[in-house]
Amino acid sequence: MAKYPKKIVDLANGGIFKRVVAKHFHFSKATREAIDKAHRNADEAAARNPITRRRNAYVGSTPSKKSQVGQDVIRRMDGETPPRIRGWDPDYPDDLTDVQVKGSDGKWYELEDCDMGHSPIDAVTYWNNVGRYHGPRSEQVRDWMTDPDNYELQPGPINQADGRIMGNSGFTYQPPVTLPDGVDIAVIEPRVLEDLKNFKGDPVP
Repeated sequence: MAKYPKKIVDLANGGIFKRVVAKHFHFSKATREAIDKAHRNADEAAARNPITRRRNAYVGSTPSKKSQVGQDVIRRMDGETPPRIRGWDPDYPDDLTDVQVKGSDGKWYELEDCDMGHSPIDAVTYWNNVGRYHGPRSEQVRDWMTDPDNYELQPGPINQADGRIMGNSGFTYQPPVTLPDGVDIAVIEPRVLEDLKNFKGDPVP
């Protein structure tokens, strides 16, 4: 099975946050050491008290295709040029019977065979580089998880295959971190999010 390069996995597992902090934020040596210690403390706490089903515990559930978030995604994809949705009538947004979605392979799929997939930032990558500093299921994390701009409808087989590749490559939900005083994730977050967009490329056979 194809895998993502180790460099990409390391960035997804928190390396982009660290890179942005090192490149753009000139913290004192003491503050940098405090940031490193906060991460070590989080890792040690997680080792003492392991959590199962970390995705659900940390970021919560994904909105359904039939939710308002799902309808907003359908509306956006229908309005693209060219549209990646067909069979949807904006005058009857709840009627999803004939809706089809164009996959990245150029084929059309029935809506029932599609997933709400994160794009352009995967949930695990967002959590590891931003969300974990806000806290599990925090308001900020749930806002991100329910923002239609963070989703696209993806054919289930394609979305699920990439999820398996990511898991086999080593993408994992890292434990939450409490940053030291004077380090505000809200200030760091915009730069991190910009670097996270579509950074991982394609897996290597």
